[in-house]
Amino acid sequence: MRLTLTVVALAASAATAADGVRIRAAFAPGQDLHYRWHLEATNEWTPTVPGTDSGTMRTDFDFHLVAERVDRGVGTFRVEGQSLESVAEGAKGALGISATPDQAKLLLGQKWLKPGPRTPLKERITVDLGPRFNVSGSSGFRHIALYFLPSVDYRIWLALMTAPEGPLVPGKEWTKKFEVPIKELGNRPLAVDVYLRSDEGEATAAGRTMVVRLAGKLGLSDFDVDLKKGRTLHVASGTYSVSGRTVWDVARGVPLSIEAEQWIDAAVDDPATTLAHHARSELTLVE
Repeated sequence: MRLTLTVVALAASAATAADGVRIRAAFAPGQDLHYRWHLEATNEWTPTVPGTDSGTMRTDFDFHLVAERVDRGVGTFRVEGQSLESVAEGAKGALGISATPDQAKLLLGQKWLKPGPRTPLKERITVDLGPRFNVSGSSGFRHIALYFLPSVDYRIWLALMTAPEGPLVPGKEWTKKFEVPIKELGNRPLAVDVYLRSDEGEATAAGRTMVVRLAGKLGLSDFDVDLKKGRTLHVASGTYSVSGRTVWDVARGVPLSIEAEQWIDAAVDDPATTLAHHARSELTLVE
């Protein structure tokens, strides 16, 4: 296997502030953070090859993070889902759910079934967040995890969701290394370097913001992908790329928005087919 790596560099500019800022949250019991999360993904194999999956998915989740307790800077938040809608469509039809805390209905094929009282949003879900908004623990996510799987790799997402360790100044640049297993390429782990940069953001009603951007690109060439039932594909060439952007509220130490995108374009010569994959994830704080 030969992998050719290219790191995407974003335009550089001189720092405009001498003093750096550390993004840190000071959680308090009863704190309420209202977020909306949108995810979407598309896989398209042309022409379709047995053992590969083509289709689309989208998920929209409206929820509150309500702090139940804070211990040594780590907040335990109750995840209160207000609404969840998720639909996946493929060659065999559509499968989906539309849920509130009181009821849910399922989509099977092209038909929405009658709503019923069984809903995943009734289940207790918690997440532990550290001062850098870093996830240190969780419980109950198995009830809804299925609806968030086919999106941007979670390692990239967590890198955007977690505030940098050191102080930030406009124009600061650094890199991170990731081992990303790509489901669409047989869960083959790819060693990806990503480039990050911080910049001053636009001021909001809450005060100062800082923006962290992320980008990276990996060239793919000459390797086999194991499919179902012993089938294989030989990838002759292609690219994996990722980009993202987080806007941080400096005073509160929480993300105002996170955006991340992931692309795969691969040319297969045995059998002859191509893969076009795109995933997008967006988290927005509702003021």
